[in-house]
Amino acid sequence: MSSCRKIRKKKTENLSAPAGPVSYIKAEVTLPPLTGQQFADPVNISLLKREAVKVIEAEAPVSMDTLMDRLCEACGIKRKTNQVKERCYYICKELKLGQSVENLTKKKDSNYSDPGYEKLFLFASQDDVGKITQTFRVHEDKSTLREAKDISVEEAACAAIYTARTQMGMPYEDLLVEAGKAMGLPMSTPTSKLLFAQAVDLAVMRGELTRGDRIVK
Repeated sequence: MSSCRKIRKKKTENLSAPAGPVSYIKAEVTLPPLTGQQFADPVNISLLKREAVKVIEAEAPVSMDTLMDRLCEACGIKRKTNQVKERCYYICKELKLGQSVENLTKKKDSNYSDPGYEKLFLFASQDDVGKITQTFRVHEDKSTLREAKDISVEEAACAAIYTARTQMGMPYEDLLVEAGKAMGLPMSTPTSKLLFAQAVDLAVMRGELTRGDRIVK
């Protein structure tokens, strides 16, 4: 699946550290109890779309997996069947909001092995795709705890910029770990390192960070 993200290199006018972490706000979703079959029934598409928009408005950039978790939790579905996953994917495509596909496969110049996967992320607007966020979010409890796979590159880039600038520069390998800690990730994994490697690439491309032989600042 090809990426639809559009990234343009531009100079930054403000090299001060971006705003620090903020609390992750979870959307309030209201749905009646539904079975997996009812969830997939076309008669409920409008209802699910309405609640999906609430999630995107409150939590964008948000992964489709997180969106699916919110909808399923609200209607009491514990087992996410293929029917449920396909309905969520259909709803996301039908909303016509900003979307990007992140292909987190192993980079040619990366030392981190990863099986590779593609993740669909939803944005409030297509204009937000590829645009580094102004803040990054940290969970306050388990209900908003995210894995690296559910964090967009745009938000991870904000955390990387904040971490590098507040430390007045940092070795590249350390930054991949420390930026994850800043976002509240419980541990550094090949997937999280790959995410933040791509985030640093985006920040460098945008002119927000510079990468020397060892130090990123």
